[in-house]
Amino acid sequence: MAISKIKGQILSDNLQRSGVNLAIETDLLFFDVTNDRIGINDGTPSDTLSVTGTTALTGTLSVSGNSTLATAKISDLTSGRLVYVGTAGELQDNSNLTFNGTTLAIDNISAETGNSLTISADNNLNLTADADSNSTGLVNVTGTRGLGLPVGTTAQRPVTVTTGTLRFNSSTTRVEVYNGAGWEEVGDNIVSVASQTIIGDGTTTVFTLTQSATANSIIVSINGVLQNPSNAYTVTSGTTLTMAEAPASTDKLEIRFISNTTTVSSVTNTDGTTYVEANGTTITLAVSGTSVAEISSNEIFNISNAHSLQLPVYTVTQANALTNKTQGQVIYVSDGNTGTPSLAVYNGTDWKVIALGSTISAV
Repeated sequence: MAISKIKGQILSDNLQRSGVNLAIETDLLFFDVTNDRIGINDGTPSDTLSVTGTTALTGTLSVSGNSTLATAKISDLTSGRLVYVGTAGELQDNSNLTFNGTTLAIDNISAETGNSLTISADNNLNLTADADSNSTGLVNVTGTRGLGLPVGTTAQRPVTVTTGTLRFNSSTTRVEVYNGAGWEEVGDNIVSVASQTIIGDGTTTVFTLTQSATANSIIVSINGVLQNPSNAYTVTSGTTLTMAEAPASTDKLEIRFISNTTTVSSVTNTDGTTYVEANGTTITLAVSGTSVAEISSNEIFNISNAHSLQLPVYTVTQANALTNKTQGQVIYVSDGNTGTPSLAVYNGTDWKVIALGSTISAV
């Protein structure tokens, strides 16, 4: 049987389809010539290029405009790491930046020079440093300016609180820490006592305290008779005193507050340049940033940085009239040396003249 030849061109020279779509193996490769679309494994492409299934690319893919991917797998990225844009727009990851679906792990967080870094949370913000073979478990705060604590009144103390919670109490103007049972002011403790007096009326059993307290931090007496905590009275909400029985109208109810105050190790002016400071075994007096007097454990009073030593000035009559004289005291007496000025030292019985010599001279 002979096969006849078909004369003429089967396709146009420019491969035009004249509005008729072309499908190869149904949807293996589909040309939508009407809408200028190509589908790979997609017989009804909705985009300029629509690919169904996994696409493997070797080399660089350059895309102009937006691309929408249902999912993408990049072989040089590691599971569990966050992805960021690196050099020349390349997607990168790093072992120091990981996320497991619950915990975000970052080795270092810093703000650019001149900017602030704010971390906020609707609930608790927890900073944890776990101790292991390579660390001490310490949370370190560095810098020279200071660490700002949360500030609030006594009434604004947290309801749910953990041991070690630190805050500044604006009601007491003190830093305080929660010790697991109650709030304590930070610092060395010295007992101070304050008092509140209430006159009974025969009916009232609930009274408002002038200071926050507990049943064990106050001493309550009626007409001088001590009352037993829990049995005779209770304290709730810090400032509510409830007596088991109403004090009579003639009863004098006295509450003694026993509280802790902070030991002061220094007294300073507002800018911190002039102060008296007790540091270890040394007491220092500084004026305008310069130490002018110092006494240490060697019992030497050092004023070598001071301008000079100003002695008290008396007349002979005034010096002899002094009552608090002690052996070794030195004064300046304007007429101590038969009418002329002199120094004088007390020997335990009398003021003895230290005669002034000639005017000082370098030659």
